Amino acid sequence: MKRLYLIIALLMTAALIYGQNNYDSTYSNGEYKEGWAIVTKDGDLGFINSKGEEVVEPAYTHVGQFGKYKEDWAMVTKDGVMGFINREGEEVVEPAYIHVGQFGKYKEDWAMVTKDGVMGFINREGEEVVEPAYIHVGQFGKYKEDWAMVTKDGVMGFINREGEEVVEPAYIHVGHFGKYKEDWAMVTKEGVMGFINREGEEVVEPAYIHVGHFGKYKEDWAMVTKEGVMGFINREGEEVVEPAYIHVGHFGKYKEDWAMVTKDGVMGFINREGEEVVEPKYIDIIKNAGNLKGVSENSEEIIQE
Repeated sequence: MKRLYLIIALLMTAALIYGQNNYDSTYSNGEYKEGWAIVTKDGDLGFINSKGEEVVEPAYTHVGQFGKYKEDWAMVTKDGVMGFINREGEEVVEPAYIHVGQFGKYKEDWAMVTKDGVMGFINREGEEVVEPAYIHVGQFGKYKEDWAMVTKDGVMGFINREGEEVVEPAYIHVGHFGKYKEDWAMVTKEGVMGFINREGEEVVEPAYIHVGHFGKYKEDWAMVTKEGVMGFINREGEEVVEPAYIHVGHFGKYKEDWAMVTKDGVMGFINREGEEVVEPKYIDIIKNAGNLKGVSENSEEIIQE
């Protein structure tokens, strides 16, 4: 048995000596993989096997240990960028990335990669499932279970767990779902506000400098402000009262189903359907003994008895 071990050792030594004839140095036999020895040539690293055959061409400035990122992969660095080889010595991920994260931090089978200063993801087959394009990627589930926020060119959007853009980056701010309506999230674009739904669709196009909460004036209405004037949207995202008023009062203060509105410095009323039931034309409105009186510059008239 000792004789057999001696013969094997001599054969491996001979193979390594043969390999060294072509390389600057040969060392670390078995440290990376059983039967492989690391070799250097012109400052680059590669591997030969116990027969002296080149299994990985010297091309890398650094080679990591197998298993640190994935069981059968070892990270390699070439020209300052990273990739992976497998235990057969094949490049499963071509060196292209300045950073590679661990699998599972964002999604079980994904690892974040950074290329040219932007981020994306590869899967365990070495495929780019999300092309590097984003300066920031958030965690899945913070806004919606299957969405992760992404930032590109200073604006925000979302990708899903298949790596698809479900909301194209377009917004400088995205709020959480449910703050205004269960299935809506407020979005801000070019300084104005609107809403997206859980399918990523714009249900209210960004157009408003302020959006109030539903129910403050009427159960299914939210006040919106656009270019300094006020109106209302409903829960379907439709403008039920076009923004036109510098002030809107509460329903019931003057009459149960009316709310006072002010436009161009004069007053009138809208009803609960959003219709102008009294055209704004009065500089003052007086309620007295159940009657409403409209005051103009030169006259007074009964609006409603």
